[in-house]
Amino acid sequence: QEYHNAIGKPKLPPLWALGFQQGSTSYTTSDIAMESVRKYKEAGIPLETLFIDENYMKEYLPFNVDTKNFNMNKMVKELHSNNQKVYMSMHACIPVYD
Repeated sequence: QEYHNAIGKPKLPPLWALGFQQGSTSYTTSDIAMESVRKYKEAGIPLETLFIDENYMKEYLPFNVDTKNFNMNKMVKELHSNNQKVYMSMHACIPVYD
């Protein structure tokens, strides 16, 4: 009790963060990722968040998107229109060129 009086009570995370979340390193294109989302919907499984791993990064460069394989604007708009969130994994990769 004294501890909580000193620092305050913990806050609940947003409700979407407590829901079902899906991610995979096999999402090599935004179409593959969105197909997974559609399959969850067809199966009647609620999906709050889609995780996109480092495959979206162009040549694994930080803050770059492989626009050939990932249409992020379209994907994010579609997810948000369904009240779903998207989480893009950020890896501090340093590519090695031969």
